[in-house]
Amino acid sequence: MQVDFHQDDHLSPDEIKLLVSAKQLTPEVVALINHLSVVQTQSTSVLPLSIDDRVEMVNLSAIISIEVFGSDLTIATTTHEYTFHGQLKTILAKIDDQRFIRIARGTAINIDHLNSLEAGFSGNMTAFLDHEIKLNVSRKYLPDLKARLRM
Repeated sequence: MQVDFHQDDHLSPDEIKLLVSAKQLTPEVVALINHLSVVQTQSTSVLPLSIDDRVEMVNLSAIISIEVFGSDLTIATTTHEYTFHGQLKTILAKIDDQRFIRIARGTAINIDHLNSLEAGFSGNMTAFLDHEIKLNVSRKYLPDLKARLRM
């Protein structure tokens, strides 16, 4: 990948214009464009969780996994396990962090807490995470996980 900078005096001081050039529109190019479109100038390091009558501030680096069971979300951290009503896609949109990746329809993990992957039944894999958490990696999400891990 080649990165170039061109100064454009016609742009306003707070405006940035990006152009992605490639021979073809491949899945990698689409992923890059999607990533660039959601990058924010300030990243947040905590996730506010509304649990019962209070708001818990959870450090993103402490989150190990996020799982959905019906309409309840369970977030496992290095110190606690939080369960509350919510949707996985909503939490992942709030987090917007490249450390988190979906490994199944209702599961996402923080790859900083991933210790190993092991072949499982029928092409699936098992992810072994910190605090002895074991989660199944769906075949559908395995290529994205391998790409993120540069396998």
